[in-house]
Amino acid sequence: MSDRIKALELEIERLKKVNLTLKNKIKEGQSLPKKDSFGLFEKNVILNDLVSVKTNQIKMAYDKIEDIISSLPGIFLIMNNVFDIQEVFFGKQIFDHSEKEKWNNYFYADHFKNELIQHLDGKEATHMIEFKFKCDALYSDRFFYAIVNPRKEGVVVFVRDITELHNMENALKEQEQNLINSSRLASLGEMAGGIAHEINNPLTIITSSTMILKKLVNNDRLKKEDLLHMIDKISLTSHRITKIVAAMKNLSRSESPEASEESFVLLELFDDVVAVSEDKIKNTEIDFKIESDSDINNVRVSGSRVQISQIILNLINNAVDAIAEIESRWIRVNVSLNNHLLTIKIIDSGEKIPPHVLKRIFEPFFTTKNIGKGTGLGLSLSRSLARKNCGDLFIDDSACNTCFTLVLNEMSEVQQSDDIGIVV
Repeated sequence: MSDRIKALELEIERLKKVNLTLKNKIKEGQSLPKKDSFGLFEKNVILNDLVSVKTNQIKMAYDKIEDIISSLPGIFLIMNNVFDIQEVFFGKQIFDHSEKEKWNNYFYADHFKNELIQHLDGKEATHMIEFKFKCDALYSDRFFYAIVNPRKEGVVVFVRDITELHNMENALKEQEQNLINSSRLASLGEMAGGIAHEINNPLTIITSSTMILKKLVNNDRLKKEDLLHMIDKISLTSHRITKIVAAMKNLSRSESPEASEESFVLLELFDDVVAVSEDKIKNTEIDFKIESDSDINNVRVSGSRVQISQIILNLINNAVDAIAEIESRWIRVNVSLNNHLLTIKIIDSGEKIPPHVLKRIFEPFFTTKNIGKGTGLGLSLSRSLARKNCGDLFIDDSACNTCFTLVLNEMSEVQQSDDIGIVV
């Protein structure tokens, strides 16, 4: 920028000298040209005046642009169509002279050019693109954001330091994950009494069975048939406890914001959910059924098992609370598969949700439950979790009763074969 301004200033001075010489000749009448030639001289004088004015205007425009650029929080790059750096302008984020020098070395050594070409992946820069990158050559703990705007004559790039924004995003993700985990544990906490009862019943059976066995042994009345019967009874009830504890472990497992996907059979997930909610359903005398087509049995889903379990647990828990006081109490879970799209409908015997509630039902902290019965976060988080797992959650307003619909994608055959290590 400074070299161009100096060149313009020199040209202005040259034109001023020419202009002054022409004016002096005309005034003194020296070698006065013919009338037509005099007109040409006069035109040259006027033209030189115009050039001088325009040159000053250009210089002022350059100064204004430079001021604007220097006030922006980042770096501007002017590149040609093959991404060679033509000029670099530093904004207010770059304060230190040594830091400017480091950035200049980084740009002119083609590090950023290589980053840009790698991001384009062999494609031409035909439209504006944005990407985040880490400048390891200069900093180990800072993140940058680039906006690339292709023009006919080249490419304009704006680079900005977004380290603070990146750290805030990570903190927000962590808080969101903590909120999700807290909501899940709150759902389990609502059923804690029922779960304790579910575990206590089989323990009572095991305790009484061992007491009977002990009594039969002491009285020398133990028969082989009685022993086998008691062993089967203890084994069955132990399996029941194991199932409940495993379900609790699966549903209460904490996840990091970057939790990796896993592959699982969808109907096995329902075993966990039903295991922890069964007692609550029985105590409210609700007719609960899971209905699915035969081709659903081995359908696999790729995603977070914990998160999808939480969605279904929240929906069933809400359905139980909604119909607990009405006369006809039933819940149906319908699972269907169509064109690799899994649809899970959770329908209860309650009436359709009123329009004024319907438009707010997925808002955070909105609840129709009594104080102390709910946080208003269940449905909001459930929809967020569904979308994180490439699905969606919505209300089917065309149904006669309350109907929440969860949509998920079935794993493709290629994904399933990759998951178990088979090449097809």
